[in-house]
Amino acid sequence: MAPFAPAHVPLKGIILDTETTGLSVRKDEIIEIGVIAFTFDAAGRIPRPPSRYIDRSDNRPPA
Repeated sequence: MAPFAPAHVPLKGIILDTETTGLSVRKDEIIEIGVIAFTFDAAGRIPRPPSRYIDRSDNRPPA
């Protein structure tokens, strides 16, 4: 099996997490998004700590 990327090219990935007000796509909303971006090598090792982004932008008063 051939490698899917040259050894010198860092592979990139993200982990995406969302928080919602419920499970209905029609009446509920996304209230928080979290993302962790990372690079890894061909063996799947993550050589440095990943960067993080969290958005808590739900500034509306409770219903």
